[in-house]
Amino acid sequence: MALHFDMIIVGSGPAGSAAATVAAQGGLKVALLDKAGFPRDKLCGGAITGRAARFMADIFGQPVTGDMFLTARRFRMAWFGKPLGVIDNAPPIYLGLRRRFDSMLHTHAVTAGAQVFAPVRLDAVDPQAGTVTLADGRTNRTRSPLDWKSRHRAPTGPTAQSKSIWARPNGAMAGCFRRKER
Repeated sequence: MALHFDMIIVGSGPAGSAAATVAAQGGLKVALLDKAGFPRDKLCGGAITGRAARFMADIFGQPVTGDMFLTARRFRMAWFGKPLGVIDNAPPIYLGLRRRFDSMLHTHAVTAGAQVFAPVRLDAVDPQAGTVTLADGRTNRTRSPLDWKSRHRAPTGPTAQSKSIWARPNGAMAGCFRRKER
């Protein structure tokens, strides 16, 4: 039996959670798939920029807070122990634990109405049929063909601006299937 969705998002990190939150708030039925359960530990990406903090506030209504992030404005750079320089009064970088950050964003997506499938593995993707089959045999289906946007590629084509679902202006996200506009 296939479950039907308007949008299927693969990857529940910051971009996937942002896309799911915006789409669900916009009234779309959203499936959010991730290979890991949440909360999860992740070594990369424990820092966000001021620009990312603005997106976090705009998309999730979540400001940077002292209980989640440490603010750094001074940076010392070195290469194999050799000092390269110091930057004082730099634009702020917010440092935090990726486990807490991802979990908070993921929770916002769930609260907005996204249906989570995690931890899961993908078995097959059929864009023409509009299906994503999970390794356990479950099938998620969109009501129309899938418009695949892969990691780190800007959206293109006639549906690129529809529904304003992109997490960042350049469209980068973990992976997203969206319903094509008719």
